[in-house]
This record gives sequence, C-alpha cells and structure tokens, in this order.
Amino acid sequence: MVLLHANGMPTRVAKDFHDGVRYSKQWLSVAPPALDAPPAEHARVNPNSFIETDDADQLRDFTCDALFFVNLAEIAWFFSCHFNRKEAEFWAIVSRAIHEY
Repeated sequence: MVLLHANGMPTRVAKDFHDGVRYSKQWLSVAPPALDAPPAEHARVNPNSFIETDDADQLRDFTCDALFFVNLAEIAWFFSCHFNRKEAEFWAIVSRAIHEY
C-alpha cells in the first residue's frame, strides 16, 4: 500500500496486493491481458494461490485479506512504534471511516 501525500498528509491510497492479483474475466470491461501461467513450483508451495477465478467470494476474501491483514496491520504497527498510537485506536479510526463511507 502506498499513501500519496500532500504537505505531509495522506490524500489517496494506491493499494498493492500481496501474492499477486486476482481477477474474474466476467467482470472485466476489456479483454484480459495475456498472462504467463504461474510456475509449477509456486503452485506446489502455495496451492491456494491463483490468478483467475469466477468466485466473487474468493475475490472479496483475497482483497480483504490483503487490505486488513497485511497492509493496514502494517500501518497500525508503524503508528504504534513511531507515533505512540495504540492499535485499538487505529482500528477504531479505520472502522469509523468504513462505516462513514
């Protein structure tokens, strides 16, 4: 996740996905790009890793995992370590922002 700043304050977020990206052809507005298949050794080590799926639940779960369990958890830890902010306070702010959205 990359926070875009203006005068030191975050204005936008550019989110990266851990372990690649996921998509469904049925939801694309243009033809999908030609992608190379993941290496066979990757599938052996990480059998739940995939690129394409038509299962909306898998897409949602992957996105939420990447956002909450990876990206935002790292920001919560950073704020705790460097700004003396309690993790519970961070998650309360996140929760409020989601509910207001």
